[in-house]
Amino acid sequence: MNNKVTVWFACVVVMFLAVGVWASSWPEIPASDVELTSVPDHPNAPAVVLYETGRLVLNRKSLSCYFEVYRRIKVLTEEGLDFGSVQVLSDDYYRMKELDARTHLPDGRIVELPSDAVFKSRYDDYYSAKVTSFAMPEVTVGSIVEYRYKVYFDSVLYPSPWYFQRRIPVLYSQVSCIVPNRYVFYPYGVQTLANRKIESDIVKNRTGLEATYVMRDLPPVPDEPYRFPFADLSSRMTFLPMAYTSSSRHQFFETWESTVKLIQGDGRLGYKRFRTSSRGIEAEARRIVSPAMSPRERAEQLYRYVRDEIVTEPYPSVFSADRRGDEVLKNGRGDYIEKALMLQVMLEEAGLDAGIGWSNPANVNRIDKDIANPLQFDTPLVVVELDGERVFLDPTDRTLAFGRLDPQVEGMACVLVDGKKPEWITLPETPAAGSQQHATLDLAIDDDGRVAGTGRLELTGHEAWRKLGWRDTPEETVTAWHDWLEDRFSGYDLTGVEVEENVDDTRVSVTWQMSQREEEVLGDEVTLLASAPLGVSVNPFSLEVGKRLTPVHLPYMSIDVVDLTLRWPEGWRVEARPDDRAYKCLAGALDSTCTIDPEQRVLNASRSLEVSRRDFVGLDPYRILKGFFDTAVRSDSATVVVARE
Repeated sequence: MNNKVTVWFACVVVMFLAVGVWASSWPEIPASDVELTSVPDHPNAPAVVLYETGRLVLNRKSLSCYFEVYRRIKVLTEEGLDFGSVQVLSDDYYRMKELDARTHLPDGRIVELPSDAVFKSRYDDYYSAKVTSFAMPEVTVGSIVEYRYKVYFDSVLYPSPWYFQRRIPVLYSQVSCIVPNRYVFYPYGVQTLANRKIESDIVKNRTGLEATYVMRDLPPVPDEPYRFPFADLSSRMTFLPMAYTSSSRHQFFETWESTVKLIQGDGRLGYKRFRTSSRGIEAEARRIVSPAMSPRERAEQLYRYVRDEIVTEPYPSVFSADRRGDEVLKNGRGDYIEKALMLQVMLEEAGLDAGIGWSNPANVNRIDKDIANPLQFDTPLVVVELDGERVFLDPTDRTLAFGRLDPQVEGMACVLVDGKKPEWITLPETPAAGSQQHATLDLAIDDDGRVAGTGRLELTGHEAWRKLGWRDTPEETVTAWHDWLEDRFSGYDLTGVEVEENVDDTRVSVTWQMSQREEEVLGDEVTLLASAPLGVSVNPFSLEVGKRLTPVHLPYMSIDVVDLTLRWPEGWRVEARPDDRAYKCLAGALDSTCTIDPEQRVLNASRSLEVSRRDFVGLDPYRILKGFFDTAVRSDSATVVVARE
């Protein structure tokens, strides 16, 4: 299952040939599966998918279609016991039913999954998707787990991928689709492995055709830090519904033009239905703004209204539900596309040129322009023309200021859908200078050798956005920042922590007082880490070049700056200081300077780390990135040492 939340157009659903029978008996497990103790080429694999099949079934007797899945997994090590908790990719609109599962123990016993098995849904960082999980009974090393289920959905418009690879090796993976006559499905396969091909078998008969695709002996998709998303790295197959032919040809996702037309709909469905039932929204727009306001003031006022006053329902999709516009206004809540359409209607009522764009976060999946699949998109945007420039708005997140986007959406492909034909653009990116953490420390050593002073941390751009609303209450936010600072200033008491947040300026300010704990005072020597609190202590890219298997994606570009001022009394002198450094490469730049005024007894140290690139694909870019952070770790470990003469 893909991680898209999709509301389907029931009126597009048509009658299908019923295919597929959910077998009452389990398939026989071969002796080779029972005897397997390790996987060739992956001797340390904790578990392995022995065999899995998926089959798309199109039901002519109801509005519901379904996808039936069978999977068999063997636990190989103690670590693999975690795979006794089965995870199924799912979301709120794909309904998993008819689950049947059992565990084959090494002693030959078979334990059935209890009928009251508990299901748990959560977001899984590995898949960048929502998963539903259930715990298999009595799993031990050597056990074989097998399960099957059906996922029901409400339309032929089902272009979700079948992923051949997983987090563990897969020995055999098969997916099939039976296509009735008069329907055109495009099997869109992506092979991410140079030495593994998708095998195909297509059988035609008088009622249609059955297309089957297989991959064998697949390595896992590694779970490496800052990797591209699973949806981009796994080999996969998508059955894309293209068209239906009766007395005439009805296009579905045959081209981008037909895809946009289908989702725009008419007065009975889609975006057009929403807009033609929005008189109340138009009246509300007239109430909120006045002609005396400038275009930008009107746009900002309406954006804040939809962002803050209409509750966001967590259904990311570009498909419009069947709710009318005024119904969303009355309820005071809407999903992603409903809030975008509401804002568009309001902006147009206020005399502004506004349209809808479709995009997606880079940490979910990249957009493939070659396949007109609307389920590639999680993020509908409102695009408004102001002062001759396009401004992109996402009213679903209360921490996003006017004109700002989630950093994972920046730089992504976006298709504008309100023109005469779809228009592809690339969304703008915030440069490194637009997202900063700037720490300023003013410290002094007293006659007893104790360090005390004040600190200030200013966050702007994406650095601020990720901390806005960090905790539920102001008190909890202060506590969280106190703990964060205490972790970075070991040996100091942190007091007077104050936090100011400004959503519309995308800014966070933290101030504090700090004093060295009495038991940490040596009396004749002081050592300070000059890069605290923003220094890099551990390289996040520790894998050696050649062992890293996935490309790197960083969430955004940024700059971290630390300015330290340190004063000391007479009779003390500086014994060690950070070296000046100016280092620049493909990944960014590191600058460090330190000056000492012995007469005034003042040291000023400044350190700046700029990350100016987000994607690193291939050995050489990764080598440069790793080397850059190795250099930063060494530089940031430098200390200032001041001692009595």
